[in-house]
Amino acid sequence: MGMKIVKIIYVVISLLLVLLLAFSVVNMTVSLKYEIEERAAMGMDAIPLEWGRKYLLTVIDTYRFFLYYVLLSIAVIAGPFIVKKLKGSK
Repeated sequence: MGMKIVKIIYVVISLLLVLLLAFSVVNMTVSLKYEIEERAAMGMDAIPLEWGRKYLLTVIDTYRFFLYYVLLSIAVIAGPFIVKKLKGSK
């Protein structure tokens, strides 16, 4: 019973994290698109270095968060199999 609740909580949290990640990626893409279009409408060809830096750091943070999520998921999914195999070999 206890492991079933943990699995349900894990699935709910995973779904929320995936939705948050999707929102973050869409937000970054839309934000960059409109920043470029706004600058182009004003007759400017370049984006200031600080804007590009901010965007790039946001992308890196999002992908780093996704990497942590994937690693945690692998650990949670593989953990019971590893424990079962270790108990079986003793």
